Amino acid sequence: MDTVASISVPRLRSLVGSPRAPLVVDVRKLPAFDADPVMIASALRRPHDAVGDWAAGLSAGREIVAYCVHGHEVSQGVAHTLAERGVPVGSRTGKRPARRPCAGWPTSATEPRASRAG
Repeated sequence: MDTVASISVPRLRSLVGSPRAPLVVDVRKLPAFDADPVMIASALRRPHDAVGDWAAGLSAGREIVAYCVHGHEVSQGVAHTLAERGVPVGSRTGKRPARRPCAGWPTSATEPRASRAG
């Protein structure tokens, strides 16, 4: 798999709220998502293993930044799939403790576990 461009935490922070802000997509695996009651504010939640089902619904021309727990295989895999479809994309980099990928970011509460759809 070719390497997909990564965006650093400081760079992503500098873009959030600006006209060039990327669309942030939470692609954590379901167990990791279920274990954390928050996600990055304004991020969309999409299943990492169903990119083909939701990729076409993304805003054309807007850069997408995928994030997962560690910023490695899961988000990189999603970013690679999106890039193959011509979507401008990156994945978030930066060390975050496992189960706290949202640490230091404005967050919003996730939906109650029972109402989550994969």
